Amino acid sequence: MKIILTFLVIVLLYGNLNAQWAELNSGVTTTLYSISAVSNDYAWACGANGVVIRTTDGGTTWTNASSPVLRPTMAFYNVLANSSTKAFVAGMNAAGDSTFVFMTLTGGTNWAVVFSQAGGFVDGVWTSGGLDGFMFGNPVGGNWSLYQTNSAGGGWYSITPALPQAGAEAGYSNTFAVFGTRVWFGTNSGKIYYSTNSGSTFTAQNLGVASDTAMSMCFNGPGLGLASANSKLFTTTNAGINWAQISIPGTQTISGLAGYSLKWFAARGKDIYYSTNQGANWILQYSAPGTSTYSQIVSSRVSAGTSIAFFAIRYNGGISKLLTTTGINKVGDEIPSKFDLAQNFPNPFNPVTKIKYLVAKNSNVNITVFDVTGKEVSYLINEFHTAGTYEINFDGSKLTSGIYFYKMTVNDFSLVKKMTLIK
Repeated sequence: MKIILTFLVIVLLYGNLNAQWAELNSGVTTTLYSISAVSNDYAWACGANGVVIRTTDGGTTWTNASSPVLRPTMAFYNVLANSSTKAFVAGMNAAGDSTFVFMTLTGGTNWAVVFSQAGGFVDGVWTSGGLDGFMFGNPVGGNWSLYQTNSAGGGWYSITPALPQAGAEAGYSNTFAVFGTRVWFGTNSGKIYYSTNSGSTFTAQNLGVASDTAMSMCFNGPGLGLASANSKLFTTTNAGINWAQISIPGTQTISGLAGYSLKWFAARGKDIYYSTNQGANWILQYSAPGTSTYSQIVSSRVSAGTSIAFFAIRYNGGISKLLTTTGINKVGDEIPSKFDLAQNFPNPFNPVTKIKYLVAKNSNVNITVFDVTGKEVSYLINEFHTAGTYEINFDGSKLTSGIYFYKMTVNDFSLVKKMTLIK
């Protein structure tokens, strides 16, 4: 009993440290333009003054991944991470008249130029992690700069036939999306180009705002996507054949979009908004400290079990992170009279048990698992819920037998339950 009471004191005192968004110490104050997360643990970011940083522990520590090859006079606007050791960065020289793409296979110890172009600007680089990949950049000589690779990014060849530039249109860094063989990239004329064959051929899609620049886009599936054009937001459920403008709070530029399934995060100014229904409704979920605004938000491409990490970068070198879960099952829409956390079933368990909880009103819900010392061993849930009854499975296969506690926190409500793992 003494152990349990001691644990309850620890959880009640320190449970609020598990805020939904956490500020990470990037170690830099330089503008960050782009971030790429391979997994919840491995992420790379780049920015002005030749800055390239990476983390291998989920953002707890960031290390310098630059080298003398990446000169501090260069600015890097796009990064793609394939692993903890392999990444690409694209940027401009100090004169602003040439663009370069560098690749590292050694975690940033060594970099090699794999592409260069006079008069161009590379907006986005993507590879599957295998041999194939796609790259797009601003038009040069009247044609878009479109390239493919079949050598894991070691070499790039121009796509033919060329895609002609329409008027004075140009691209915008990081404004592109890839889902399977489908590719989208944005322009400064309210137009999105779309390919169904990995970039070999493109057709144009129009947002209906010719004077606005497509600033960000993301697809959570082959058809479900969002795109922003300056301060406007658009949704599609059919891969962009039709785009419809939707409302979102605020007036500033929407600089980043990321999500999974029907759930979305949008970075606008210094705020992050959240939607659970393909953008039909939004709530303000987080405001960054200080005055610096966000430049991009991304999700990890490889989730850890039922969790996905989201990273959002700012112009002052700030990085925010959210770790959220996807394995939540809503089992009832009837609005409960109160918040509650049920006893897990079965209990004792080996190694999986089910946890049911009640959400009395639309709220952000946090459920965390601790051992008897108060150490966090699993971060189950940390996301917005509409009112209703939910269930989530907890897998203790990586834990040793013993007593564990799980705590639910919603606003001023908190409740702790005990469970026993027997292997």
